[in-house]
Amino acid sequence: METDTANPDVGKAYQKSVKSFSLVNLDENEGWLDLLDIVDASKDDEVVVNTAARNNEGVNRYGSMFDDKLNEFGWPFISLFLINQQRDSCEMLTEYMNVVKHGRIHVVRNRFFGMAPSLFELYDNSPLRQAVEARQGLSLFLPQLATRVTNLVQSNRLTLERARETATLGSRAEIERWRRNALRTFSIRSATMPPASDDLYSVFLADLSEDERERARSYADRFGIEPTDAVWALMMCSAITATCTRQFQKDQRNRAGHPGENSVSRRG
Repeated sequence: METDTANPDVGKAYQKSVKSFSLVNLDENEGWLDLLDIVDASKDDEVVVNTAARNNEGVNRYGSMFDDKLNEFGWPFISLFLINQQRDSCEMLTEYMNVVKHGRIHVVRNRFFGMAPSLFELYDNSPLRQAVEARQGLSLFLPQLATRVTNLVQSNRLTLERARETATLGSRAEIERWRRNALRTFSIRSATMPPASDDLYSVFLADLSEDERERARSYADRFGIEPTDAVWALMMCSAITATCTRQFQKDQRNRAGHPGENSVSRRG
């Protein structure tokens, strides 16, 4: 569902690639009623809504009605709220959270604006982030995509999948890289464990405890790296720890069998 009636660029890209498509104006009450009808008619299908940047005004006026109805019928509702490094993003997020009381809100820090770890410190160090995560929301990063690919997608109104079919080798490699990173970003932070596969990364990811996932999240946020790299770092730490543990146990067994060799081990 596309709701940016002034510039429906996402709708133009996806309308031929989805099961059904609608253009709805969420600046008006009628649009929110249409949205409820479409959700109701979708039965068990997921409904994906792309909202306009100005959508905060419509949400403030009519969003509570929509939120209440979703909660009344027990329909799961997930919001992906993109932010940049500016204060306005945090203020709009605060307004949104005051209206949308149910469902889950995940904050997506858009790396289109840069890769510096301190870029999103206004949000990262704020009580707002604590409030988001207290409601079981996540703080994610949207990977940066090369300008040549964003231009290709936007200028020709293409989905990434369709763009990949006609892209040059370099652009195709960039699309594949971005999609892998985006998938892993959302998989590592998902409450649902991703299915294991023969891929080493996926197998290791499926074995992570929640504490280990939290460590990977903190690595990614603290050092400004991709969650993928944080998981590899965790894998290396685990491997090193296991190796040291085995060596320590081996040394202990050797010392137990040769008491005389323990005379210098006490200081260690």
